[in-house]
Amino acid sequence: MYKFIPFLSITVLVGFLFACNTKAPLSFEEISFSQAPGSALPSFSYSNNRLFLTWTTEANRGEGTIYQAEISQEKVLEPQTIISDTAWFINWADFPGAYVHSKNDQQRLIYFLKKSNPATFSYDIKFISSKNGGKSWTSPTKLHQDTIQGEHGFVSVMDAGDRIGLVWLDGRNASGGHSEHGGAMSLRYGEVDIEGNVVTEQLLDDRVCDCCQTSVTATSYGAFAVYRNRSEDEIRDIWMVRQENGKWLEPEPFSDDQWHIEGCPVNGPSIGKNGKIASVAWFTGATESGEVWLKISSDEGKTFGEKIRVDHGDALGRVHSLVSDQGNIVVSWMETSEEKTYLKIKVFQKSGELLEEATINEMSSGRSSGFPRISLFQNTLYAVWTDPENTQLKLKSASFSY
Repeated sequence: MYKFIPFLSITVLVGFLFACNTKAPLSFEEISFSQAPGSALPSFSYSNNRLFLTWTTEANRGEGTIYQAEISQEKVLEPQTIISDTAWFINWADFPGAYVHSKNDQQRLIYFLKKSNPATFSYDIKFISSKNGGKSWTSPTKLHQDTIQGEHGFVSVMDAGDRIGLVWLDGRNASGGHSEHGGAMSLRYGEVDIEGNVVTEQLLDDRVCDCCQTSVTATSYGAFAVYRNRSEDEIRDIWMVRQENGKWLEPEPFSDDQWHIEGCPVNGPSIGKNGKIASVAWFTGATESGEVWLKISSDEGKTFGEKIRVDHGDALGRVHSLVSDQGNIVVSWMETSEEKTYLKIKVFQKSGELLEEATINEMSSGRSSGFPRISLFQNTLYAVWTDPENTQLKLKSASFSY
């Protein structure tokens, strides 16, 4: 067992963000909690009344451990070791995550990537599941049903009735390595039941960008997912695919940025949803400076309004989007200003009107800072990211209330 040492802090920004279009002053507070050396790659998961922070350490190359801690009343409880194993594929952009079923918090799932052979880009998506609130977990199971030793990853998760639904990028039809695909990566969907069995798998799109994050959410009519597509002419814009009445429909363009790029930009979209309000935030490099954009829906993603510019210029992307209980949209992203990089946040009304914006923290622009994540819980907005301080990966958190 690791002896945990406290070097991870959560910053709390307190403010009444949604008060009648009036900006409120923000104040910062520190919260420290224990973590193992080398902690990195954080993500949040939550049900209706519990919020969890999950992260990973890598002792030696491929020797990974996943930790999880509950956040309660702006305090992080004692971290628990969930699983340790060897031959993992641990990547700054494609990292382990956890999910709690929103209607049954005893039903949980944690996914990670496991090498299928020694080649760099040969790995499977594995998961463990629990039906008793994490008291016990199943043995690791492969999510996808193919036996191809290739790339599989960039998972996003949602409720699927009483099951858990997962979307991922799948390289079973690609060959020739990460940078020289003979075929193309595809987008696929599967479901896992409460016993930990994979009960369905299907193709959603047969040609997508190689290594950008996916995002998916359940709706009253089914679901929708967003991802970066890849045309034959190497246009890599955001596309959407919807599920209605249990059937996945044909994919359709969403962003229409006309971004021509020969390689994957490693910058996927993010869905936020609460009730009927849904948001999609994304990054594009179609212009000389990177841009972050937002679209808002009032009918669970059936239709969207005009796109809204989020950044101030020179955006790096790495976006995350949420919708509050009041129906306001929160977007976080990274951008550069005067040769420094910052984690930024904006809050919009569902009409698209800007309510608040703030700089959360100065950041490293390199891969070592990973993809910052945000989460709303009990009137507090938490932000977490990896901080490569003193050449060692560490976690910090920022939190603000409204």
